[in-house]
Order: sequence, then structure tokens, then C-alpha cells
Amino acid sequence: MCAFLLANRDWMAPQFADSRSLDVFSLQIANSAAKLAGCGAWLLFGEHRQKLDVELLQAQFCQQTYLCLFCQARRSYRNITAYQAKLRQVETDYPGCSFLLATFTIPNTADLAAGIQLQKTAFRKLWDRQKQRGTGPLAGAMGAVYSVEITGGADTLWHPHMHAILAMKPESGGFVSFPKLRAEWCALTGGRQIRIDRMHGSRDLNEALKYTVKPQQAGEDGLGLLQRAKVWGMLAGKRIRMLQPYGVLKGIPDELPLDQDFSVEDYTLFFYRWLSGEYIAGEVDLARLKRR
Repeated sequence: MCAFLLANRDWMAPQFADSRSLDVFSLQIANSAAKLAGCGAWLLFGEHRQKLDVELLQAQFCQQTYLCLFCQARRSYRNITAYQAKLRQVETDYPGCSFLLATFTIPNTADLAAGIQLQKTAFRKLWDRQKQRGTGPLAGAMGAVYSVEITGGADTLWHPHMHAILAMKPESGGFVSFPKLRAEWCALTGGRQIRIDRMHGSRDLNEALKYTVKPQQAGEDGLGLLQRAKVWGMLAGKRIRMLQPYGVLKGIPDELPLDQDFSVEDYTLFFYRWLSGEYIAGEVDLARLKRR
């Protein structure tokens, strides 16, 4: 991806600069490429002395989740871990509650940012109706969290959609009126289908929060290098939140750190640096790592 950005900078700059000058956006492309080139330049693993689990504790990350699948995977892992704990807390606080997994789609669009904002606004309207008046198809929900996923549409347009977890009140019996929710969603967004299923453990949680930009695989509608670069060009700097909690599922920080807090006494540490096309083991210098 780093080489792709640099090779296509002259094409990308005029296409996605918008209100930014070509020189400024061209420099932004170069900076993003440099960050990608340094992503994973060093890794710090730790083997827990009691659990004997090996974890990636710290690393040099570029934190460009539209472009870097490594950072996207790390971010997804932290979100999934945080919301697993949050769902367990909700189950303890509200005995008898249940969780639903919902997928909301909109018509494919050429304007990716506008399409994402359309569905975010539509969900906010549904939630506000429930919160303010206790009515509407989400009246039985006491919390929700959604994650926006971006794939390529079959007609060369963009297909942004949302995976949502709905925390249902104990007295609701886990019931949502599918016809009413579909009708209201279609009225707000221009008409596309939705899907609702019972949530089954960590597998469905992973499905809801696992990625923003689906990596391209054979026979799937994920995004390759060119499309991921276009997503970054259209969304970079626009401060669009791709994960949003509501109600009892709020409380998770907006930006979870990729690095983990750890106690040196609990781990045997292993440090690796990328040199000449491979990772080379090195000596751990904790003071230097913290400064980075």
C-alpha cells in the first residue's frame, strides 16, 4: 500500500484534494505512505509468567485503519475485547436482557461520506424517538452499538452499511417489530433491506465490530489497494466516527489505545525489529520504547 500511494500520488491528489491545495494533499499522501512504511518496524511481545499466553504488548503502529489492515485488525481486537466486557456488565446489571444483531443497509452511493452520514443520521433519529418518547421500533432497546463497514458495490459504487448490536430490555422479551423497523429505516434512507438475528456469543460480536474496510479476498466484495486508497482519499480528515454506542452500551473510550498497559514483573519480554526483510530479535529497552 505504501508503494501504491507514492506511485499514484499525482493521480490521487487532484481527485481527492477537495478544499485542500494540491501541494498540501500531496504532502499528506507522502506522510501517510511514510507511516505505512514504518508500521510494524518494531514489536514487543510478552509471555505472561502465570498464564503462559504470548501477547503483542506494544509496537510501532501507523494507526491508519482505512489503509493498513494490520492496524485495522488491532483496533478491531481492542474494540471486541472492550465490548465483550461491556456486554457481560449489562447482563449482570439487567438480568433477563437479551442482545440482537442487526444489519442496516442503504442504496449504493457514489458519495461515500454522504452515504455514511445518511445512515448514521437515520439511526440517530430512530434512537432519539425511543429515548425521548419511548416509541418506535426500537422502543424495547436500552442500548446499542454500531460499526460502519465499507465494501464495493456490484455497480462500481460504494456499499456502506452498519452492523449493530441491540441490547434489549428484559421486559421486551428480545422482540423488535421487523416490519416497522424496516419500513422506518427505508423511509429515512431511501429504501434498502435490513436483517435482525438473535446474537450468539463472541462470533456475532466479532461480525459486528471486526473491520471497517473489508480486505479483498477471492469471490468476495472486499476492497483491494485501489479501493482502499480511494476510501482514505474521500474520508481522511473528515472526523467520521465509524463506531458509535448508545444507551447502556456507552462508556467505552472513543479511541482505545493499541498499546497495552502492562507490568514488567508479569511478563517475559521479547523485542523484534524489522531489518533487511525479516524480524531480528533485539534487547528490550523499556525506557526507549516509552519515549516512542
